[in-house]
Amino acid sequence: MENKALELQQVRFERMFSERKQMVVALARNLVLLSDIKDLIEPEDLVQETLLKAWNAFDTYDPIRSQFSSWLIVIMKSLFWSKLRVYKRRIGVVRVPVSENEIRLYENASSPALSMPDTQLVENELQESIAFALGKLSVEHRDAVIAMDIMGLTYEEAGALLNIDSGTVKSRLNRAHKILKKDPKLISLNSA
Repeated sequence: MENKALELQQVRFERMFSERKQMVVALARNLVLLSDIKDLIEPEDLVQETLLKAWNAFDTYDPIRSQFSSWLIVIMKSLFWSKLRVYKRRIGVVRVPVSENEIRLYENASSPALSMPDTQLVENELQESIAFALGKLSVEHRDAVIAMDIMGLTYEEAGALLNIDSGTVKSRLNRAHKILKKDPKLISLNSA
């Protein structure tokens, strides 16, 4: 009987995780790419560690207290901050320009899965270019770009998500676009 319950719990976990895998992978990539430790940790390792930690603690997950995606994000952030503390002690100061709003944005982000290897390579290069460009922005401007340009929200939706007025979203997005257009390294990204 206990084996059957464990099997059902495993099936439930796998289903819940697979529904949110793209969000988890996107968050891991951006946490790593926007930090100074991108050469020291792989996003895939962060995803794998999050998966293992979530599975080991799945019996403590309470769907009434939080959404599964929020629970996964908390686990990933905890792992990421732990790794940062270790690397900070080893190499000194580490820059991590990631806001709470940016983390929340990934709960709603989704993109179609790509299966062709060439397409995956192009997607990876584009994600690195986008991460580089976003790294040039302040946290507030980056949040606006992610909400509007990447997630495709309306000004009102972005304002509600970021807890700011829609006019402030417009202003921050406009300023972010101006900053990105001024950087000659980002010309190809701006025209894409």
